[in-house]
Amino acid sequence: FSARALRSYVDWAMLKVAQNKQNNAGQEHMSATMATILIDQSNCCALWAHLGDTRIYMCREGKIRTISKDQSLTQRLVDAGYVDYDEIRQHPQRSVLFAAIGAEGDTSPEVTLEAIELQDGDAFLLCTDGLWEWIHEHEMEHSLALTHSSQVWPHKMNTIAKQHIGPAAITRDNFSAFTICLRESF
Repeated sequence: FSARALRSYVDWAMLKVAQNKQNNAGQEHMSATMATILIDQSNCCALWAHLGDTRIYMCREGKIRTISKDQSLTQRLVDAGYVDYDEIRQHPQRSVLFAAIGAEGDTSPEVTLEAIELQDGDAFLLCTDGLWEWIHEHEMEHSLALTHSSQVWPHKMNTIAKQHIGPAAITRDNFSAFTICLRESF
């Protein structure tokens, strides 16, 4: 369990995508964003990696925060003070990325160097921009508070998304999430 090991897993995935693109002409333009988390249950800690605008959120004691940082034009505009963070979801250039698996470029995946200590009750949400564009952080927190379940939490957020964008929410491309809720099972 180390940042080096996690980086090797990410590098392997990137190599496999590159090989697949090379061997399948119909996938030559394929690219994907990525988020992954590596949890060490024995030592109650976690590392994560991400590329693009698929996000990793951590919820602790009912408060959610983004622990990854988008590799996108809008994030750079926010960082430079040209755009407020609240505007990022609806910004006309929100889909312009500086990094993705299978895309050419010099931006490397972000891999945490030091593990974060986990606490009972921590929860993680890994999700694509198709979800976080429509579900705000306070809605993520609220839906988790209603469930405290990795299986039910995404369903609650899907219900919220349907209220925002209609039934097409569940059939949209790029609308995916993976949740992890930690309990005293360490």
